[in-house]
Amino acid sequence: GDTIFVGQGRYNEQIDYNYRKIAIISTDGVSNTIINHESLVVRIETVGWCLLKGFTLTGGTSHHGIIVFDDSESILEDLVIYNKSNGIEIYGSPTINNVTLVNNIRGIEVAGFAPSPILTNSIIWYNTDFPIFFNAAFGIITDRKSTRLNSSHVVISYAVFCLKKKIY
Repeated sequence: GDTIFVGQGRYNEQIDYNYRKIAIISTDGVSNTIINHESLVVRIETVGWCLLKGFTLTGGTSHHGIIVFDDSESILEDLVIYNKSNGIEIYGSPTINNVTLVNNIRGIEVAGFAPSPILTNSIIWYNTDFPIFFNAAFGIITDRKSTRLNSSHVVISYAVFCLKKKIY
């Protein structure tokens, strides 16, 4: 697929992968590349691979930061997501690495049928309802031990969860 490099700045935009296998990468990192939108910020509906790396995603709490649909083997890496309803809503199987989810209503919602996300080196804290809300049949793998409730699973390693109230 193609790669799009995004320079530093504050963008009032939405990203829709629209079934494209594409990498969207910030050249200057999360502190300098911010996407602010009152609605859904990133929509990933891809058959196969895609990458989103190096952004801060924010906006009003009426919609999600990122929504990942079925058949998407997306990689979400080096992100900060705050002030959204769900930081990330998952129906597919993304790999989530080095992502901070803070001051959302829910950090992550795992939904749909048979999602299989992988979560590593991430911080989920000060979200008002849940750090992770499981709204699907699945199991969890932690430290290479698996508890399966259905054919899918969630892999969590080196993640920090905080159940305290929202930061004001």
